[in-house]
Amino acid sequence: MTAVFGGALAQRAAPEEDAAITARVERAISNDRVLSTLDIKVDTQGGVVRLRGFVNSLGDIAQAHALARAVGGVTGVRSRLRIANRPSRA
Repeated sequence: MTAVFGGALAQRAAPEEDAAITARVERAISNDRVLSTLDIKVDTQGGVVRLRGFVNSLGDIAQAHALARAVGGVTGVRSRLRIANRPSRA
């Protein structure tokens, strides 16, 4: 799917592509020994992957980001991952 923004063309993933990206990211996370034990939700829109849930460490967040970025078709990664048992600043 192609969209025009300010006269420039930008590529956006179709919903079917987003679903395929989500499945590949979920598979990558489920194949990771540590991350597979955590409840990480994955959603993709326009090629941008959103990660939500709770993890045990900053290292877990970094690993989840790295796995998502490595998946073909991913144009960006946004995270709402939080470290379990750590108070929020919000």
